[in-house]
Amino acid sequence: MKRIILGLSLLVAATASSLAAGTITEIWTDPAIFLPDEEVTIYFDVTGTDVENTSDLYWWSWSPSDPAMGNGDWGNSPAHMALTQVEGNVWSFTMTPTDFYGQDAANVTQIFGLVKTQDGSAQTDNFDEANGNGLVLYDISNLAGTISDYRPLNFTADRPISILLNANRAFSDGGGETGQLVGQQPAMHSGVNTWNNVVDAGSDPKTLATDIGNGFFKIDLIPADYYGIDPTTKLSEINYLFNNNGSWDQSARDEGGENFLASFIDPNAVTVVEKTSFPTAYTIDDVVTFTFFPAGTEVEDLQNPSEVFYTMTANGTETVEGRMNAVGDGTFDKAIIPSLSFPGIDITSLEVVFRNADGSAATEALDLAASMFEE
Repeated sequence: MKRIILGLSLLVAATASSLAAGTITEIWTDPAIFLPDEEVTIYFDVTGTDVENTSDLYWWSWSPSDPAMGNGDWGNSPAHMALTQVEGNVWSFTMTPTDFYGQDAANVTQIFGLVKTQDGSAQTDNFDEANGNGLVLYDISNLAGTISDYRPLNFTADRPISILLNANRAFSDGGGETGQLVGQQPAMHSGVNTWNNVVDAGSDPKTLATDIGNGFFKIDLIPADYYGIDPTTKLSEINYLFNNNGSWDQSARDEGGENFLASFIDPNAVTVVEKTSFPTAYTIDDVVTFTFFPAGTEVEDLQNPSEVFYTMTANGTETVEGRMNAVGDGTFDKAIIPSLSFPGIDITSLEVVFRNADGSAATEALDLAASMFEE
């Protein structure tokens, strides 16, 4: 039987018409990835819906089933369905899905519902698969074929992120042995935005990953709290690897013994040209995501690569190099904050070249639309 983990962070690009209809544009959870039998808090931002600025809200759910205690009457929602006001139009509900729905873990593959007033006189649209804002499962089988994963992809400093490790496939220092941390206690050594604000593995209980079975581990955090950074800090990446409870005699790393990279992926990025995507207008302090599609390049040696590197050049002279993040389906991406990649430089132009490890195969320099920089 397939074991599942649920995970969510949704940012729906709602149009004016959908807002008028009551679409919930943001729903997120803490932890970001959660087991069906794990306590989770669901957050709803009802700004722009028919129930915004309401003092008393409830929710109504029907999937994976009706709640074990029922939804109650539409015109008189019961206390056990009441939401808690967090701040303004942000409301929350805390539960353990298997208990709340009275279902086995295997049956909890999605959570759908809506938010309403107690008397049912006002409501939001459904949050479900059809509207693109339902809570849907994170399938643990995805982790079985990789080494590490994370959710949400568009993480921020002030909201939860979950990082997963498949210790069975993880590499040791140097990229030789695999599975060193199976049966051990992985501790995460990590930092943000190219190893700033480092938290040493084993230095604090918060660095210890939770064993979720079958050699899989999970660590949940809110970057602002975990790394001691301002909640408004813009994050382009989280850099991490694992050791055995603070000991570097055993470790868990990416292929080739490299560090892991959780790269910010903007779901609202606009594809501008064949080999890159990023916001259509940005400042040097914004997160900029560019994507490389190897199959579309004319460079034969880069059409089916196992890894891709980049060389980024600012103002024609200053360079930064690194490895692209493999995101599946033969696609690679990288998120950067230009002002952090090129500190102290007045950036007027920005180009990127995609290449193999030794640089023997490379694309032509691609202009990252310097004219789009805003003051």
